[in-house]
Amino acid sequence: MSDTVIIEGPPIWVKSPYFKKPLKWVGRYYYGDEPRDIFANMVKRIAEKIADIVDSDNQAMVIISGPTSTGKSTLGLSIIAELCRIYKYDFNLDDIYIYSPEDMALKLDRKSPNRINWFDEGSVSLNSLETMTKEGRLFNKFFDTMRLRHYINIICIPEGKEVNARVVKHANLYIKCPKKAPFLGFDNRGFFHASIKIRYDSGKEWDQFIGTGIYPKLPKKLKLEYEKVKNAHNVVFEDEFIKGVLKK
Repeated sequence: MSDTVIIEGPPIWVKSPYFKKPLKWVGRYYYGDEPRDIFANMVKRIAEKIADIVDSDNQAMVIISGPTSTGKSTLGLSIIAELCRIYKYDFNLDDIYIYSPEDMALKLDRKSPNRINWFDEGSVSLNSLETMTKEGRLFNKFFDTMRLRHYINIICIPEGKEVNARVVKHANLYIKCPKKAPFLGFDNRGFFHASIKIRYDSGKEWDQFIGTGIYPKLPKKLKLEYEKVKNAHNVVFEDEFIKGVLKK
């Protein structure tokens, strides 16, 4: 990616067929010979789009993929923060963070008013190699029945191919964090490419590219809270995993 167009002066606001409100256009980069726009407020618009999907009597499944340390979790948290603002939820990471089928079952039993689920390390339980395990079957069952409750599922995974086909079938939005920023002068972790799921008569999906977005770094307080919740859940998960291995 090269030959970046440098934008001077005030940003431009443009309309998009995918979002109700305009997007703030801040620059352009080239993917091969194809120019692609960069927007500053796509996180907010994506959260609003997710809310539209849910309000239309559907569940929302958002897959965020990309190599390690490309900002998937930061982006996931940014979207979740916007969703909590839209639905006026308390931002409680303990209630949002899901790390195992048992954890999901507890949330479903509690009938929490907060409908957001965040699988930060989705490949641990959703890897295609695990689809025939008890854990994989449980997750598939949850995803097949969540539509009735209009749940929002955000899954962060290293690569899209690591999620089994049944989960991908339910996805509405696909977001990819690139390994390298499209142009110099910005943090590599601050970019993402978004696509929306469109079904054609030919059966093709995922070929409606929305655009590239940028997002700010997490506030320090939120970042510390996230690290605390993630570490606590991972310790429990690792203990359970080790016990399962030892039983075998």
